[in-house]
Amino acid sequence: MRTAVLTSLLDSSATECQHKTNGAGQAPKQPAEKGSPMPLVRIDLNEGRSPEQVRGIADAIHDAIVTEYAIPDRDRFQIITEHMSGQIIAQDAGLGFERSDCVVMIQIFTQAGRTDAAKQSLYAAIAERLSAIGVAGNDIFLGYVENGPQDWTFGFGRAQYLTGELGVPEAS
Repeated sequence: MRTAVLTSLLDSSATECQHKTNGAGQAPKQPAEKGSPMPLVRIDLNEGRSPEQVRGIADAIHDAIVTEYAIPDRDRFQIITEHMSGQIIAQDAGLGFERSDCVVMIQIFTQAGRTDAAKQSLYAAIAERLSAIGVAGNDIFLGYVENGPQDWTFGFGRAQYLTGELGVPEAS
């Protein structure tokens, strides 16, 4: 259902970075495991997309994280920033391809403990979901930053994992 809604929203908008789905369905979400570390996700992109397209990108990234890491769907913390043209510089990293002005820069901040295989699976899932809504593989740039329970506060100036207000998540 979500793919059909995104297809309808994305097909109806004519912008510089127009994205269309290819009709591919998304994998069903797996039940959340209690205690899976939740990430904070920053998404940076250039202006030119409709609000529906921006939300579609955020939803695709979140869906991949929920599925791959089995976190609760409502553990959603995303910061989306649209930049004026020229404020994102993403050149060739020596891999022999160029990025367009439709580049999507993603930073995932999460607690340490996931395996390299789990991270690789997440990267592939994000690329697959973004591709399904028209974001080219060469326009996906992702940085993954790990930290510990002492590095998070969810409000009131307290590190709730350290104070015991929240249980320290187990690595998945």
